[in-house]
Amino acid sequence: MQPSKAVWVTVEISNGKQIFYVSDEEPGTHDVTTRTIGIDPAPFSTYVELCTYLRTKGIDPPPEEYFAINAREIDYRRTEWTRRVPALTA
Repeated sequence: MQPSKAVWVTVEISNGKQIFYVSDEEPGTHDVTTRTIGIDPAPFSTYVELCTYLRTKGIDPPPEEYFAINAREIDYRRTEWTRRVPALTA
């Protein structure tokens, strides 16, 4: 059995709105806003757009709450955070 792959979704707050960036590189290895899976490196401005894209890559997106900012990130006044999204391999 192959290990599962993962993608990372960085959520950024810009002008009070969430913007989603998808990367197949673990945070810290490259600039996640420029290293995206698939052809279109553009960010996604809604959760629905993000889900549509993830599904085209064979990834079942987690619920929207999974991408919400947590208490620790609020304490550090973060304007962006990253979540690991596992992708099951066939």
